[in-house]
Amino acid sequence: MSTTFTTPKTSPRKSAKPSERTRKPGSYTAARRAARQAANRDRSLRRQLVRGRNLLGMAVLRRDATSRWPFVIIFGAIAAVAVVVLLMLNTATAQSSFTERRLNDELTALKLQEQQLSSEVAQQQSPQYLAEKAAELGMVPGQNPGYLVIKPDGSVEWVEPKEAPTPPPAAEPDPVGDPATLPADTGAGG
Repeated sequence: MSTTFTTPKTSPRKSAKPSERTRKPGSYTAARRAARQAANRDRSLRRQLVRGRNLLGMAVLRRDATSRWPFVIIFGAIAAVAVVVLLMLNTATAQSSFTERRLNDELTALKLQEQQLSSEVAQQQSPQYLAEKAAELGMVPGQNPGYLVIKPDGSVEWVEPKEAPTPPPAAEPDPVGDPATLPADTGAGG
């Protein structure tokens, strides 16, 4: 496919000569032109692929660079929440330990009060205390009134108790072993 260019005819006597072509003698032929265009297309495709790889690499790097920030923000938020939760747990633990100590102090005071009340009850139930209170109220100790004895034949007899002999007065302890009661003349002289 060769294309020839002609100039418009201005006069009928002048005609275009085949030697007067618009092409220069060293120009490419159609086949060379097609090969050159194909090579240019291959080069441009290679350039696009290389450029695409570079763009893809840049996009990945950009995405990696931009994708770090959400991770850092999320990690920071999780760390902040963990610190706040730990502080709250520490405060709750300290609060419970203070409450436990206060309750233990109250328990100790209540145990002491219980022991005091138990000793007062034991003291007030003793026979000596009851005898003193009865004497204050004007009561006297009762005598043994006697008892009923049922005989084998079915009869009942009232038996008066015998008077118990009065116990002798308690003897006073011997003052020999007591240094406070020793006579003054047996002192340290020898």
